[in-house]
Amino acid sequence: MNNRYNKSSRVENRFTDFSETSKIQAGELPFGIRISVFTNSVLLVIGFFFMLLGTLALFAFGMAVSTDDLKFSSSSPTTEGRILDIRGTDSYENDQRVYEYYFEYKLPDGQIFEGICYHTGRFSTKDSLVRVQYLKNTPEKARIEGMKVGQFPFFILFFVAIFPLVGGLMLFFGIRKARKRLNILKFGKKALGTFTHDEPTNTTINKKRVYRLYFKFTDEQGVEHTCYDETHLTHRLRDEDKEWLVYNPGNPEEAVVLDTLSPRVKTFFINQ
Repeated sequence: MNNRYNKSSRVENRFTDFSETSKIQAGELPFGIRISVFTNSVLLVIGFFFMLLGTLALFAFGMAVSTDDLKFSSSSPTTEGRILDIRGTDSYENDQRVYEYYFEYKLPDGQIFEGICYHTGRFSTKDSLVRVQYLKNTPEKARIEGMKVGQFPFFILFFVAIFPLVGGLMLFFGIRKARKRLNILKFGKKALGTFTHDEPTNTTINKKRVYRLYFKFTDEQGVEHTCYDETHLTHRLRDEDKEWLVYNPGNPEEAVVLDTLSPRVKTFFINQ
């Protein structure tokens, strides 16, 4: 099987110097077709929602934590305080409601302050006497011992940040893959390919294994090549004796099997 191609031209520009430019290559693809190619990328779509929802969650938790909690330590000065009121919040931690505690405390110099802090689960009752920690240089910032200034501990932001970070990485690789496929579709050549074999990848989508499916085809010069495409919907690429594909002439093993696209986009490219 001959699988020759010019590696040097691939490095310079993998999608130029094609003979007999097709109608697809003559101009930009319709906007709707380009959008369909991008939204057809499961990785891109999942990455977008992971990043969006993760960012919203990060913002929400960011409003519910306080950096002041990091300033307290066992050596922070304490004084006696009294609980003025206790209210349940809409927040939960480990299936326990977070409560808001209003309290007052008196400093050694006689100054009286009021504060708010939070605790997971009900800790005490109204009018109970408690020990209050305060910051020496900013005594108006205080909390009841064992409680938090913010509704949640500050470190929770590091866990929440994982979701937009993972979503951002998925979005990055999804966009990169979609752009690569779009370039193949814009500047590539059509051919009919015959399925030969498949290989499982390490990726799953909706609990379905993504496979790399290989096809053999003959290019315009009569040279036979083997290309591949990846999908978790393998039945769509094996339901016909031959499948339409668009391959990259600079690297024929890179291709887009049209059955991996939406029916509308597939029809568009077949008709070009």
